[in-house]
Amino acid sequence: GFNGNTGTASNQTYSSNIKGVINLSCGLYRSNWVDAGGVPLASIHGDNDGTVPYYSGQAANIAYLEGSALIHQAADAAGLINSLVTVPGGDHTDTYDPTKPQFVPFVDSFWMNASVMMESLVCATVSANTPAGPDPEAWAVYPNPVAGGAFAVRLPASLQRADVLMTDLSGKAVFQLSGVEDRQIIHAATLPEGIYTVSLRNPEQPQRRFGVQKLVLLR
Repeated sequence: GFNGNTGTASNQTYSSNIKGVINLSCGLYRSNWVDAGGVPLASIHGDNDGTVPYYSGQAANIAYLEGSALIHQAADAAGLINSLVTVPGGDHTDTYDPTKPQFVPFVDSFWMNASVMMESLVCATVSANTPAGPDPEAWAVYPNPVAGGAFAVRLPASLQRADVLMTDLSGKAVFQLSGVEDRQIIHAATLPEGIYTVSLRNPEQPQRRFGVQKLVLLR
C-alpha cells in the first residue's frame, strides 16, 4: 500500500518513495513510464514466461503488460543504472527453482548484479570508526556490469597513469596491469564471471590513497 506495507494501506510505517527496484519477472502497463528521473533497476526474467510476458502481451489473461525486455530498453534510453538478466527458456516460476540447474547460474548472476548496484542504498546507514586520514581519491571503472571482460578506468585528474590490481572475493590477486592511462581499455577476458574488487596504486607516490571499486564480470 502507499506509505505502508503492500496490501495494508492503513499501515503508514514506511514511505512509498523508492530508491531502487528489484524486478523478478514483472512488467509495467507502459514501459515509457521509465524516464530519466527513475531509480536504479535490476531485473531477471525468463524469455519463455507464460504469465508475465518477457516483451509484451496479456499477463495471466487479465491485462496488457510490457515486460522486462521493453522496460530495460526504456531504462537504457533514459540513461538509468540498470541490469537485466535474461533466462533462456525460463517460465514465470521455474526460473527460481533451485532443482533446475539450467537456471541457477542466471539467478546467481542476477543477485550478484543487484547486490553491487544497490550496495550504496542498502548499506547507506552502516558506519565504522576508522583512523583519521586523507579521503581516498575518487575514480571509476566502466561499464559496470561488463560483458566480455573489456572495461575502462577513469583516473583522477591529477594522475596520468597508475597500476591496476584486481582481486576476487577471497582476496586473491587475479589480474594486474602497470602503467594504465586514463580511459584506457583493460582486457580481462580470461577471468570467470563474478564480482571483483579493483584497486589503483601510484608507484611514484605510494602514499596516495584511492577508493576501491567493485566490478561485475558477466559472460
